[in-house]
Amino acid sequence: MMARPNVILITIDGMGRNDLGAAGNAMVRTPNLDALAAHGLRFSQAIASAPLRVSGQVNRPDGVGVPLTTMGLALRAQDYMVGAVGTAVLDPARCDLRTLTGLAGQPDAYQEENASHIHSTDGPDEAHHVTSWIGNQAVRFCQGADEPFLLNVGFTTETPPPEPWRSMYRSDQMVLERAQASPTTLAIHRRRLAQHYGSIGLLDRQIGRMMATLTARGRTNNVFVVAGTRGFDVAGPDHVGPPLAESILRVPLMLGGLLGQRRGEHDPALVSVNDVAATVLEALGIPPQGRLESRSFYSQLRSSGKPHRKAVVIHGDGGLIAVRTARYKWVTGGAQEEEWLFDLQSDPLERENLVLTRQAIPIRKMLTGLV
Repeated sequence: MMARPNVILITIDGMGRNDLGAAGNAMVRTPNLDALAAHGLRFSQAIASAPLRVSGQVNRPDGVGVPLTTMGLALRAQDYMVGAVGTAVLDPARCDLRTLTGLAGQPDAYQEENASHIHSTDGPDEAHHVTSWIGNQAVRFCQGADEPFLLNVGFTTETPPPEPWRSMYRSDQMVLERAQASPTTLAIHRRRLAQHYGSIGLLDRQIGRMMATLTARGRTNNVFVVAGTRGFDVAGPDHVGPPLAESILRVPLMLGGLLGQRRGEHDPALVSVNDVAATVLEALGIPPQGRLESRSFYSQLRSSGKPHRKAVVIHGDGGLIAVRTARYKWVTGGAQEEEWLFDLQSDPLERENLVLTRQAIPIRKMLTGLV
């Protein structure tokens, strides 16, 4: 009988769908994420179904943390050791080992260990930065954990990077997807994007350290999942577009290491990050523990057949709900009970709200039927 694989789940809060070289971004340098993409399958239309910061996700009934915690319980019932590091989305109370930072209601181990460096004039250096600290905890787990194990390593791009990553990218060379703003605002957005790429470079280095540790220890029977929990909007708090914008909803998703799966390809099929839980459990032949709000795309990993989803339902702040298909997105609810409807095929930057047009009626009827 073949040994059960380890599962390494890397969740990233604040990473856009195109923020890696494997997605065709010639500016950002992500050699380790690109290596994982080359050995797995990358989904180019992956949707975060509850795109809030990780601290707000774990206990939400519609958040990504719930299906993944259910997956953790199922693996734990099969004698997997379960660990959570950093801004992990697994429920820390259900883990065998946890060294966390940034989760509501949990002690912040990083700040306890690095207080003097965090509050220095220039901020923490690379050795004491939160991203490096998360990498250190992950490496220690990979060195000493009993196999098989499930490890959720959660990174965030929210914290400004240290040197040399802070100066690695020149702001005047940054290319913006939306460039309709004043020169002052565009300059701010370019600086923000340059720092964002620096943050991604630093977390990519930590992923490389984890991979090297596993290889050095002879732990090569691994399933890797890289999943964004929220995208990246370069406008940040200055965002003036529609809520639940594509920049926030669309995130990276890669999965590799399963027998018989496709490798080195990208798949445009519509998938939800929540579906990772059901997919991993089906691939490993492990039944879920209780109800699982997740739909497996395991067959999609093996062959590019019929897409397993026609639509993804997204839950946002303030009662906002969106229905997203491969072509359309309908956003409704919220305090003002406003509506937005976009044809993403002809209007990928979401500039024309179709909700008051004649064509909106049949489109809304079709989307309602998919929920």
